[in-house]
Amino acid sequence: SRDRVQRHREERGVLDDIISPGLQTAAVLLVICCSVDTYLWRYTVWPEAVVLYYNTWTQQEVGSWGTQPILWYFYSALPRSMLLSLPLAVVGCLTERRVLSFCAPSLLFLGLY
Repeated sequence: SRDRVQRHREERGVLDDIISPGLQTAAVLLVICCSVDTYLWRYTVWPEAVVLYYNTWTQQEVGSWGTQPILWYFYSALPRSMLLSLPLAVVGCLTERRVLSFCAPSLLFLGLY
């Protein structure tokens, strides 16, 4: 019995073991996301689809996205977006050296940008 189950798993392959749970998880999360947003906005909505539609097919103010001066992103947008995560990343890098291997590529990217 165990040999049959093991053989069946080997025949299915790794992709089946990853794709099926991934699709199931995505479906559940999509339902949760849409339910919460529908409740909060008081009408049926999937915000990501609305944004995709707005940025792809409507031409309303799309050209004004990304028009801030380049330094604005560094002195305004990035600090606000990393308000809590940046101090935690610094503490993590100082207390656990393994965290530095995760932070280094991001810091390098920001430095090169």
